[in-house]
Amino acid sequence: MYIDFWGVDCGPCLFEIEKYVPKLHEAYDNDVVFLNICVDSNEKEWKEGITKNKVAGINLLAEGWDKNPVAKSYNISSIPHYVIINKNGTIENKNASPPSELIRNLKNNELNTTIKKPTD
Repeated sequence: MYIDFWGVDCGPCLFEIEKYVPKLHEAYDNDVVFLNICVDSNEKEWKEGITKNKVAGINLLAEGWDKNPVAKSYNISSIPHYVIINKNGTIENKNASPPSELIRNLKNNELNTTIKKPTD
């Protein structure tokens, strides 16, 4: 699973979502679950942001950012922030590479390494 903590008012988040996330989905469509967790808005802004920016994958809202239990659990203090969860459901990398870096190193990146690891 690749988790993207993002925000509707976050320029770097939106840049990654627009330019690189579609390519990432295309490359890993059957192998990776993409979970997007918005932390910087209310429900109305979040829904509008998903539609406007065509945010694909599973979309959740962690309203209240640093007060939200999800953001607290993952220690999210800035966005964009990416996390990789392995097949066993444990955190593989709590400070994972952004989509742009994963795409640049498509043949040899941390997402590939996680996918190829055997499960216990």
